Amino acid sequence: MKNDRDNSTRRSMQRRASCKVSEEIMFKAGLILVVIGAVMILLGIFVWMDSTPPFIEITESGDIVEHGSDGSFGTVLVGVGLGLFVSGSIMLFENRARRKNPQYAQERAIEESDERNIMIVNKAKARAFDVTVLLCVIFSIVYLVLEDRTFLPPAGLVFLFIVALAMIWFSISFRRNKERM
Repeated sequence: MKNDRDNSTRRSMQRRASCKVSEEIMFKAGLILVVIGAVMILLGIFVWMDSTPPFIEITESGDIVEHGSDGSFGTVLVGVGLGLFVSGSIMLFENRARRKNPQYAQERAIEESDERNIMIVNKAKARAFDVTVLLCVIFSIVYLVLEDRTFLPPAGLVFLFIVALAMIWFSISFRRNKERM
């Protein structure tokens, strides 16, 4: 009897130790993402500010020469940097919440290991992938067909806004349905 109790105590201690290790790894990973994201944002701003407006020059021989850069590389750096910064911040906040509230950490661990939740998350990922592929095909065809592409960046921003609202709505409805169960 005592041997069984010792084994269960040992397993419990091993789980706590592995949980501590994963918390430390998540904290370090979040911190690294925040730092890399901040550096990329700053680099992107410097590259963007250093860019010159593009202009085209036609030489006497009729050759077309492009000068300047449009700063798109800086924009990409800022976008990727913001993504990394936000991801790292979320990891840090989640880690902090788990450290301050052990009950929350235990509830999250149960939710993450629940088979029903795993199945729901996998189905949601599959649907999101299907929708993303479909939208990429549609936007690629629209981009190829249209000659005047000046409205596409604002349309892309509107599209991203609609996708963000849809994600918020789905997460709220998922939580409401989960609370009803």
